Amino acid sequence: MTVPPASSVRRILMSVHASVGAEPPAGAPASYIPELAVADPALFGVATATADGDVHEVGDTRHAFTIQSISKPLLYGMALEDHGVDGVRAKVGVEPTGEAFNSIRLDEESGTPFNPMVNAGAIATTGMVRGEGAEHRMARILATVGRYVGRRVAVDEAVHLSERATGHRNRAIAHLLRNADVLEGDPEEALDLYFRQCAILVTCRDLALIGATLANRGVNPVTGERALEERHVARVLSVMATCGMYDAAGQWLFDVGLPAKSGVAGGVLAVLPGQIGIAAFAPPLDEYGNSVRGVRVCAELSRRFALHLFETPRPGTAAIRRRWTAATAGSRRRRTEPERTVLRAWGRMVRVYELHGDLGFTAAAALARAVGEEMPEHGFAIFDIGRVTGVNRAARAILADLRESLEGAGTHVVVVDPGGRWEARTDPPPSHPDAGTDLDAAIEWCEDLLLRRRGVEPHGDGAREVPLADTDLCRDMPAAEVAELAAAVERIEVPAGAVFLREGDPPDALLVLARGRARVMAVGADGGVPVRLAAVGPGMLLGEAAFIDGLPRSASAVAETDVVAYRLSREAFGEVGDHDDLRTRSHVLAGVARTLADRMRRVSAELAAMS
Repeated sequence: MTVPPASSVRRILMSVHASVGAEPPAGAPASYIPELAVADPALFGVATATADGDVHEVGDTRHAFTIQSISKPLLYGMALEDHGVDGVRAKVGVEPTGEAFNSIRLDEESGTPFNPMVNAGAIATTGMVRGEGAEHRMARILATVGRYVGRRVAVDEAVHLSERATGHRNRAIAHLLRNADVLEGDPEEALDLYFRQCAILVTCRDLALIGATLANRGVNPVTGERALEERHVARVLSVMATCGMYDAAGQWLFDVGLPAKSGVAGGVLAVLPGQIGIAAFAPPLDEYGNSVRGVRVCAELSRRFALHLFETPRPGTAAIRRRWTAATAGSRRRRTEPERTVLRAWGRMVRVYELHGDLGFTAAAALARAVGEEMPEHGFAIFDIGRVTGVNRAARAILADLRESLEGAGTHVVVVDPGGRWEARTDPPPSHPDAGTDLDAAIEWCEDLLLRRRGVEPHGDGAREVPLADTDLCRDMPAAEVAELAAAVERIEVPAGAVFLREGDPPDALLVLARGRARVMAVGADGGVPVRLAAVGPGMLLGEAAFIDGLPRSASAVAETDVVAYRLSREAFGEVGDHDDLRTRSHVLAGVARTLADRMRRVSAELAAMS
């Protein structure tokens, strides 16, 4: 079993849907349009769509209802494309009114509607849609809405006729606009087009995609089709932010902080530019004509995901800098051949995700989706957030849920957090105190668990002493040569924490660990915190590169535990045999070459995995 893709976001939506749905009923469906008055007040759906096309739905998200006033931003965008900013501004303003959406009032100085989000402004922008006759203009509107939602849309004729039969206030507005020369030609034709486009059938999922299209600079992120010219997207979102929720727009911007639009059929649409579209559908309306539950959902999601425009001004970025598995690039712990065999076969179970940048909603959701799609059951997930510059509430919520779901599926999770900035970091495992702050230590810890699971005991604390004959240096070496080498080496003891090879020292000896653990360290590129280059255990070599090339040591060796080592000085090496009977010197060089070749193969695999 694998974790369902992007399950973290959906579970949070389910939580919001459940909590808002459990609140006492409030409001009632719109009654001034007979067809809307009979809507089922229990219908309730929530959907989100990110700017990269990741869609999540909970509840009645596929139930069709009429778009109503949520079409107003789309018609405003069409008018801008057809007439330009100045042409539209001459007919419709951009100022909020603080009055009801169906107010019969025009600007006293210009005689034009205050903004395109109230009925007067929307009737005006509908009248500005170009086309050869009413049918052609309506076909253009349907095609535009279709590009936003990614499918063909149609008009609910019953609602259209109901609105036309009862829309006397809108009829008065249309004639007032004609009298002010805002509308040209027969006002009844523009009015009927307005009634018809308000009756276009959509779903909650469709509204989320409209929001995602606006968030994605006018391009539908699922289909890749452009619905609005990019240069007009900011203008549409600006008017939605200041006027989209009618006389509740100021309070909405204060509480929720997102450009939005509501419709009297119960739909609410909100947009976080560059990141996400949020949609909710529930027919009962408040006194402003906005869906009661829709407003609550958007407010709660904005709070949980930190979506307020003025709280998260920086756009989300891709979360994953690099990813790899222990099969291609494991820890720097030098392993025995049995250990390497297991890790080559099963190292894919250990997956490393190196994250960077600001983690907001979009980045965290993309990470959750990627991990969910590829994480094997009972695997090991390592998240390195050392290069992360910020983690907002949205990312914290998603990542916390991701961790919970992974652990629920039997996956070990380690968060490598050198700066200690993420409050949800994993407590360092007692057996590996550096796993929470050092990526290599975290990989090593997971490898050790995997090895034990596959029946191979790792070196552990290196308590067992390895005879010289069983070390990497003496592999395939005849007994007589091992005996000669044993006579040439000296046995040294190093206490835990001591530095027994130092960077810059002369290459006077080759060391082979007999017991204990050690790490190879080098000063970082910036001269700061030392970097762990390798970790070695019993039977493994130290100082082999300097021993071959004769240059000063490029790294230091530090004893992690009490260490016992075999030391082969350069002078002693020069005295061992290298003739037909005893080729000890050649076999020592062959052992060193094997170690260096193995290290180079590992580095090559690591570079390939991380490229």
